[in-house]
Amino acid sequence: MKLCHFLKQHHIELAVIESTGVYWKSIYLSLVTTGIKTQVVNARHVKNVPGRKTDVINSQWLASLGHYGLVRSSFVPAPQQKQLRLLTRRRDKQKKELSNEKNRLHKTLDDAGIRLGGFISDINGKSGQILVNGLIEGKPLCDLIKMVDPRLKADRSELMASMDETLTTSHFYILRNIKNHIEFLEKQLAELETLIIETIKPWNEMRLWNFCKRYRALVLSVQLILLVKSVTT
Repeated sequence: MKLCHFLKQHHIELAVIESTGVYWKSIYLSLVTTGIKTQVVNARHVKNVPGRKTDVINSQWLASLGHYGLVRSSFVPAPQQKQLRLLTRRRDKQKKELSNEKNRLHKTLDDAGIRLGGFISDINGKSGQILVNGLIEGKPLCDLIKMVDPRLKADRSELMASMDETLTTSHFYILRNIKNHIEFLEKQLAELETLIIETIKPWNEMRLWNFCKRYRALVLSVQLILLVKSVTT
């Protein structure tokens, strides 16, 4: 706020900021809120001539470019778009983390000699989850085979043989730990997706309203064309 007050005191009309990391965001928000026109520029587009560089020299160079209108503003999303971007990026990271944890689960089973991938196309599917959860809970193999989806094409005896391996205490601990983490991530992901849907509702309503306006304009145009044709004929 001291910076904004200083710029207002000296009647500064334009501020130019390099988009370095995330440090510019809070400064940009303060300047825009104060009413000072602010341009965020890509550092590559305003690169100075080679030589010794300091913050003061760089600031003077940006000020000169801004004064002569030689800077191209970068896209800065609106506050609502910014919040939505934060949520969607977080969702992408959580989906990757969830996928990595599922892969770790499969590798742990492989390490114990249990290779379900050769008999089940999708280990994360219904039958795969039944078998994996049953192994973690220590259920008998004969009971697990009966719980598998009847539509599974894999031979039951071969499937049972692939699971007939000894899981050590370490394997059990790691498998339970990964399973709990997967369930936690899935719960968080579901909550995040619900929040994203709630966030984009205003845009969906706006798009529907714009569609209705365009549709009414189209209907009116067709009616006018038909009216002109009827009059001329």
